[in-house]
Amino acid sequence: MTRPEYFVIVLGLLFGYWIVNKFLSRKPALKADTGEKKNFESSSEDSSDIFKDDSWHFVLDVPSTSTIEEIRRAYKIQMSQYHPDKVAALGSELKTLAERKSKDINFAYRQAMQERGVGEQLW
Repeated sequence: MTRPEYFVIVLGLLFGYWIVNKFLSRKPALKADTGEKKNFESSSEDSSDIFKDDSWHFVLDVPSTSTIEEIRRAYKIQMSQYHPDKVAALGSELKTLAERKSKDINFAYRQAMQERGVGEQLW
């Protein structure tokens, strides 16, 4: 093969990697009008500050029009994935991250239930 052929192959691989990376790493914006994105995993803000814009459905990964049963199912799935006890053996950094994520999930669930008018005794 000649140099130009190698150059075209490398350039094609790099461009293809870039395209695939852009499609796979897309995350929904929290507010459609501003395009603002928030990182829930590494956020050091208080949970009440994160959810001021009613973004509980992004954390629970359900539509904002979900029923109570769908919200509960999503909550259980999320908590089973991010429970701090499941990652305790993997190191303190992951445990801290899981604790933060589980707090965000709990707060989002409480906010969703309050929005739906479900009493606190049923959570």
